[in-house]
Amino acid sequence: MTCAQFRLAVRRYVRLAWKTFFHEKDSPGRLTPKRFILFLGLIPVFGGLQLLHWLCFLLDEILFPGYRKIEVTKPVFILGIPRSGTTLLQRVLARDTERFTGYKLWECLLAPAIVERYLCRFIIRLDRAIGGPGRELVALIDDRLFRDVRDIHPTSLFWDEEDEVLFYPIFSTAFLMYMFPFVEELRHLAFFDEQTPEDEQRLIMDYYKACIQRHLYVSGPSKHYFAKNVMSSAKLEALRRTFPDARIICNVRSPYRCIPSSLSLAAYIWEQCENAPWDERAVEIFVEILHHLYEHPMKTLPQWPEHQYAVVLFEDLRRDLKGVVTHLYNHLGLEMGARYPAILEEEDAKSRRYKSTHQYSPDTYGLSQAFILERYRDVFEYYGFETEPDAAREAAPVETGGRVSIARNGQGE
Repeated sequence: MTCAQFRLAVRRYVRLAWKTFFHEKDSPGRLTPKRFILFLGLIPVFGGLQLLHWLCFLLDEILFPGYRKIEVTKPVFILGIPRSGTTLLQRVLARDTERFTGYKLWECLLAPAIVERYLCRFIIRLDRAIGGPGRELVALIDDRLFRDVRDIHPTSLFWDEEDEVLFYPIFSTAFLMYMFPFVEELRHLAFFDEQTPEDEQRLIMDYYKACIQRHLYVSGPSKHYFAKNVMSSAKLEALRRTFPDARIICNVRSPYRCIPSSLSLAAYIWEQCENAPWDERAVEIFVEILHHLYEHPMKTLPQWPEHQYAVVLFEDLRRDLKGVVTHLYNHLGLEMGARYPAILEEEDAKSRRYKSTHQYSPDTYGLSQAFILERYRDVFEYYGFETEPDAAREAAPVETGGRVSIARNGQGE
């Protein structure tokens, strides 16, 4: 890691902390007594954790400099729009442990450095030797921490999750807008390729590559790194510069379904951070970002070599998980692990039985289907999504043969 990257992190942390306490009046982060108490503890703890990561990054350079020689070969990035099956696809591919390796949520949050990872492994072995009380305590914390959100988005410290969390130590993720809703400070990160200055892009992407090299150093340099991160939809050009042989899987789904579902999850996280009540300003911010997460891949993916990307429709993934995944391996030039076909059969059967318990309505956020159609008309036209009101209801799973769309000339096949 470089001094320039550290300076970027410190500068943004100080600005966000300052705005939290002294320039919050006209923002959704207005300082109520409850928010003041929360952030009085959260800001130093959060900042202290990131500083610890940086100290461990420095130790990595001294103790494990060989990690920089690790080649990141054919990394697979699952992106697209939230609520389009990205988590399902990530967790299915994660089971091909002979070929892929990615970050668990606890690794992103607590151990992005090699030193931290080895220390955690030592603690885990020690805990097992005395009967596993530490594991039981962490499992209890994990259950309570994510209990309320699991009906919306199944989450656990022990599961693969968005690797956007890796950008917390460098304070360069749009996710920070939940904790620090100061749009003018962070908006450019949600429109990464288009609005983030080139020198800042280089610092952030070099940091990201080093994180991936660290992970491969510990988890297997011969494997393909893979990650699910919807915010990478805004970083496609930066990803291509940093990883020229990357494979991109772009998940899409009708805006009728994705937009209200995404806003439902965003509103929950927003409220947990004690921001001002979810209102039209907040909705507008997220509606704009979600449109960009659709639009940017529509514009940039056709410029990629066809064998390096695929567009997966949510309906196809739900109807024929096995067929879609098999087609992805073949199309992207990836080889299944020897044990994976049987695992894929198991996951396919499990997917067919799954029923979501997440309930939401567009009206909750003041979004009619007419508004969604008008705001996302280019998306409906590009992918050929149905525009009639009953298109919001998706069909039950049936066999489709695993069609995977490759977007060309403004259309998805």
